[in-house]
Amino acid sequence: MNPLPPAHNLISTTPPSSGMDGLNYLNLAVGVTGQHVGIEENGRTGSETTYSYTGSYSALKVQQQWCRGWGAYNMSLHRIQGGSLWELVAVFPLNEYGGESMLLTGTYELDVEMRDANLLGSEIVAGKYDSLGNQLTAGLLPDNYAFAVQRCFENWQQGLYSNNYSVTNYDSGLYNAVNSTGGLRQMVTDNTAPHYYQNRAIQLLASLIRGTDSYADYYHVFKRTLTAALAIQVQASNIGKRQIWTTSELTAFENISGGFFQLDTTSLWLKSPPVVTTAARQKTQVAYNYTEARSVNAFGYTPYNAAVLKYSSPFDLPPGV
Repeated sequence: MNPLPPAHNLISTTPPSSGMDGLNYLNLAVGVTGQHVGIEENGRTGSETTYSYTGSYSALKVQQQWCRGWGAYNMSLHRIQGGSLWELVAVFPLNEYGGESMLLTGTYELDVEMRDANLLGSEIVAGKYDSLGNQLTAGLLPDNYAFAVQRCFENWQQGLYSNNYSVTNYDSGLYNAVNSTGGLRQMVTDNTAPHYYQNRAIQLLASLIRGTDSYADYYHVFKRTLTAALAIQVQASNIGKRQIWTTSELTAFENISGGFFQLDTTSLWLKSPPVVTTAARQKTQVAYNYTEARSVNAFGYTPYNAAVLKYSSPFDLPPGV
């Protein structure tokens, strides 16, 4: 509701209806004088305008009631020092014309978060894959060798290799995991010198057995916060929640331009449901995130539109099956 009705004095104690006027005109209760103090504009929370009213305590209580009806979100009533008059300061969540004086674009943030990820799935070991499981860059080990290391490590965890340590061989558990029947050397048949893959596989198995089975995986979280003046803005923030977006879809929907946010064009993004809270100045704040998704498939997610997920087709079978 517009806090600035037409400028004229009123006798009634009923708050006047909304309307337009200029900067220095106020609707005043009987015995009250007032003035427009100023306007503050904020890109995050919008505009606010402040008015000051002077009069008796009883007259200002009527004015306070009117201001509350016009939408004032912050009011202070105090006696003016050294006199019998009182002052009421009221702050309204709009500009002097009862509307927003600027477009509220909200904020964009590109955060980086970290998680512990399985060492066997790192891009260095396994290579980089697209969302369909197609290899984009090769890793240190082919898939079948990485699987052999994983199988050998699981066998070692289950105690299938001897772990009896001796003075002459302090790491007999690793030795047996590599050289026993069914051990890594038999699984990784890299018989051509210099045995590159076999040696890499042994190094990786040693890392796993000695406790280095994870690595710090960094990924982006694109955070969107906006101050909504209309319910339709809140409703729009629910579009595509819990779904997988492509980078181009994200940048188009959020109107990202200027090159400040360099998002990986090959990444996929999982959109969270919005968090809606009442913000200052009687507006609503909406926040939601897009989390960079390293590996997604059609059993856990649905695409927002153009994202193609692994196993989205019943004929999309893993290689070698």
